[in-house]
Amino acid sequence: MEIITVRHGKTAFTEKDVFEECFNKNPLTKEGVRYSKELGAFLKDYGITAIFSSPLARAMETAKHISSITKLPVQTEQLLTEICYGSWEGKTKSRLKGTREWKDREADKYNYTHPGKNPEGKPGESYSDAEKRIRALLKKLNKESGKIALVCHIGIVRVARRIIENITEKEAADFWLSPDEIYIVKMNGETKAGIVKFRQSSI
Repeated sequence: MEIITVRHGKTAFTEKDVFEECFNKNPLTKEGVRYSKELGAFLKDYGITAIFSSPLARAMETAKHISSITKLPVQTEQLLTEICYGSWEGKTKSRLKGTREWKDREADKYNYTHPGKNPEGKPGESYSDAEKRIRALLKKLNKESGKIALVCHIGIVRVARRIIENITEKEAADFWLSPDEIYIVKMNGETKAGIVKFRQSSI
């Protein structure tokens, strides 16, 4: 069994470096749509057998473009929802840098619980909070077979890497997956994981 973890396409918030994590109404930009279609073509050639997506709109839109090319249905998976940044959602990182809260976060980014609630009333989370549900998801997927694509978010990829590769909390929190990269995990006996570049130029 293989897990192919990919990020959603760009939104306007992504380009502005805004904490958008649980915002659910941000459509993909033209670049984001193009990326999703290119990703779909790659995944079709790679031979994926199933698509699971975070329920957030930007991930679902990405997954639907992949689905239109691969002809595979999209299965919504709540456990893939990005971590909630609480009252920080909708704010730019540049606005928050230099604040006491930001310094607290930088001191222990993986375990920092983001303050307050988001506009939908959901309380802020930490990466360690998300780790609990991603462990549950991986256990669930371990019963599957084939090549499974997970359309999700950078925070979820960070947590998945920590669990799968047993990297440190700091390594996980600092990890970055570029738009032209995907994270592939092969779980046939011995687990092997790595980053694959699926296009030559990033958007």
